Parts: sequence; structure tokens; C-alpha cells
Amino acid sequence: MNELPIFVRQGLAIGLLAVALLFGWSIVLRPLYLATKQSVEELDDARFELQRLAILAEDAATTTPDAILSELDALQTQLFAMRTESDTDAHFITAVDQLIRSSGVRLLQLKAGVPSRAGILTRYTVDINAAGHESDIARLLSGIEQHRPLLVIDHAALLSQGNPFADFDNAPELSVQLRLSGFGADINITESQERENAR
Repeated sequence: MNELPIFVRQGLAIGLLAVALLFGWSIVLRPLYLATKQSVEELDDARFELQRLAILAEDAATTTPDAILSELDALQTQLFAMRTESDTDAHFITAVDQLIRSSGVRLLQLKAGVPSRAGILTRYTVDINAAGHESDIARLLSGIEQHRPLLVIDHAALLSQGNPFADFDNAPELSVQLRLSGFGADINITESQERENAR
């Protein structure tokens, strides 16, 4: 090694030092850094969850049975609540049909979907094809927005078959395709919850 020139020996020493530093970083320092970083993130998540639970506990401590019942009543105004699933489905379709007829659009097709369960709620869907002037369709969409029990537009398509630049008075009818959803609650379940909450 003494026979090598000084600059080669210095280069080898710097190279060995760099390899030792990289080895130390990848084996010791990097895993220690990542473990510390992960622990800090987990601590932040735990702190956030603790704050959330403290707020929920505080709200639960100040909530009275009357407040729970009033919240339940407010929620039930958003739902199609009937005694049986077929009654709720019929009530949902009737409400949608009345909404369409009152808006002035011409109903082309109304097809009920299969109800699906989500916990104590049942989701009812209906596919609608209708035609009408722009003002009628705007009235329909406004009626859907303001309707109680709540109606949700899952899918909407607005089609024009004529010249979009024609006079407003001579504007062609627009075709609208909607998929609406409404939610129903099983009255027996909510009544038992109401009795449980009143205790």
C-alpha cells in the first residue's frame, strides 16, 4: 500500500469512508429515523382520536333523552318510513311520480330498481326518462332538491335533440334521464331505538 501514490491512497480512504457512512446510514440511522417518524405519526393520530372521543363524550354527557328524540324525529322527516318494505317502495315511487307530474315534464319511462339494505336504512332507486322544456326540467330539479323526504340524484343526463341556438320560444324539448334514490327506515327498529334512548 505504501507503494501507491498518495492521491490514490487518499482516494481509497475517502471511498472506504463513504462506504462506511452509507453502511451506517442504511443499517443504523435510517431504520432509527423511520421508526421515530412512524411513532410520531401514530402519536399524532392517537392525540386526534383522543380529542374526537373527548368531544363525543362531552356531547353525550350533555345530551338529554328529549334532544335524542327530537333528532330522531328530524331524521325521520328525511326518510320514507312505512310499516313494510313494499309500502315504503310504493310510497317512494308515488312521491317521485307526483313530483314529475307537478313539474310539467312528460314522463316517458319510470323503472323502479331493487331496494338495497345499508344497516337499518333501505335505499330505493328509480330510473326516469322524461321530456320537457328547459323551465319544466328546472322546476323538476328544484322540486327534487326541496322534496322531503330526501331525494338524491345519483345520475343525470340532459339531452337536446334540436338546435341549441334556436329562439327560446321555439326551443325543442329536452330529454332528461335521472336515477333518483330515497332512503327508508324500518319503523320497528327506530321505535325500539326510541324506547332505548328514552331510558
